[in-house]
Amino acid sequence: MAALARVLIDYNYEVMGVDFDEHFATEDKLNCRVESFKAMSLNRDYFYIIGNAFKEHSVTRYLINNKFNYDYYPHFISTFFSKRFVCVAGCHGKTTTTSLLAHINNEANYIIGNGDGKGNKDNKWFILEACEYQNTFLNYKSEIALILNIDYDHPDFYKDLDDVISSYILFARKAFIIVINGDDPNSKYITGNVIRYGMNKQNDIVFNVNGKKVYLCDEEYEMPCYGLHYAYDFVGAYIVSKLMNMKSEIIYDRIKSFKFPKRRREIKNVGNKIIVCDYAHHPSEIKALYKSLKEEYKEYKIIAIYEPHTYSRTIKFQEEYNEVLALFDDAYILDIFTSAREQYNPELEKNIYQGFPYKRFKKELFAKPKEMNNMVICFIGAGIIDKIYLEFIKKESH
Repeated sequence: MAALARVLIDYNYEVMGVDFDEHFATEDKLNCRVESFKAMSLNRDYFYIIGNAFKEHSVTRYLINNKFNYDYYPHFISTFFSKRFVCVAGCHGKTTTTSLLAHINNEANYIIGNGDGKGNKDNKWFILEACEYQNTFLNYKSEIALILNIDYDHPDFYKDLDDVISSYILFARKAFIIVINGDDPNSKYITGNVIRYGMNKQNDIVFNVNGKKVYLCDEEYEMPCYGLHYAYDFVGAYIVSKLMNMKSEIIYDRIKSFKFPKRRREIKNVGNKIIVCDYAHHPSEIKALYKSLKEEYKEYKIIAIYEPHTYSRTIKFQEEYNEVLALFDDAYILDIFTSAREQYNPELEKNIYQGFPYKRFKKELFAKPKEMNNMVICFIGAGIIDKIYLEFIKKESH
């Protein structure tokens, strides 16, 4: 919603927002007024765009019942913008890849899930991070669809992996060209006008990786960090950029100046420590982050401070979380972030924590940061763990 607001502001519309009182990182670059629900004033002259998190909110019901002018976020985007859509989908890596794609194609409009957005009525292309949650991405018809991976997530909405795959099949059918990670085992279910990429020689476009170096199409590129999953994301963005008629030399130059979006492999060097904040909230994402950091910081111990995200996801994948957290030299667990999807349930949360063999994080690390030299300390999660990350850095800097 913050990204959409930024695009509409660029289009010279007057924009204001309504949200919870709590400050979120997506507001940091938002140049408009954001009211709280408690203090908001409704006006029939306004057009209301309702975010997915507030479909069942009491204010939403009031707007509908009293026939205010409104639309829902995905439907508004699909009908308001008359651009050539590039949709980036996948259960992992969407925000980073969409950011990379927007950075390479700097004359395209874009909406990214971290709150970043740009709009120019003269631009032909619209790059959109298209989320599969609640089948939001089925609202969009894209000229090019990039599918990074297909994995089971959002157990509060999808009943199993087959359910997820069915949605991705429908999403792909709405695209003119599909670019997909052909090494993903579930990519075989996607058919149509498909370009498959990967390290397997059966793919249409084959690449290889050596450290940060990526070799494809007789060219060599250097990624901004280590990690095989980042290489897959980069190659997907590269192919889409070529389909958007971007020249190789421009891609080469733009990739050198790419910086990860906020809370995606966000790294601070503090003394002899590496402090990381990352949005990873699925076991596959946490494992990929660990492998990337271990490859780059071979001699460092790596500590995880993990904030579980939603009861449903934590319960469904608890065994997988325990396995991936065991890769770290040490791990701590924070309170579960329930978001707007779930009601706080202390009894259920207590039962969930009994299934974690890791220490609860109660800021005991803040008392001894000076002792934690030659360590990578990772603050991981999709909730509000970034605030604890910033607090830790502030404490360490004094």
